[in-house]
Amino acid sequence: MLFILTKQKGFTLIELISIIIILGIISAVAIPRYYNYKSTAELTVVKATLGNVRTAINNFYLNEIVTNGEGRYPTATELNTPGVVMQEAIPNNPYNGVNVVRATDLRNVKATDTTGWGYHTSSGTFWVNNADYSDL
Repeated sequence: MLFILTKQKGFTLIELISIIIILGIISAVAIPRYYNYKSTAELTVVKATLGNVRTAINNFYLNEIVTNGEGRYPTATELNTPGVVMQEAIPNNPYNGVNVVRATDLRNVKATDTTGWGYHTSSGTFWVNNADYSDL
């Protein structure tokens, strides 16, 4: 009897199932971490934007004291106009993708879903339109 050895090509069913199980384990670990990184990044963007806009509002107030002898906070129109308070437009709110600022005389009134940020015109207070982070 003569046996001819041939080299088989391809993967066995066990090898394929093993790869699928390994990929499932990797995705079960990676997906939650991705969402955690995403939420951390969004919160970081909000904090940075709040810091920048609040600093710009305070600079505007102090500039008004120096130039006019009396401080005042910018109006909503001035705040939304690039080059007046901020050099560029206010960035989008990462939670709803909108950069519209809603001016109100009531502190921390929840802005509608069509606005990205809230602004208290009498005190210069600026906040994010998000129920979870409105106290930042």
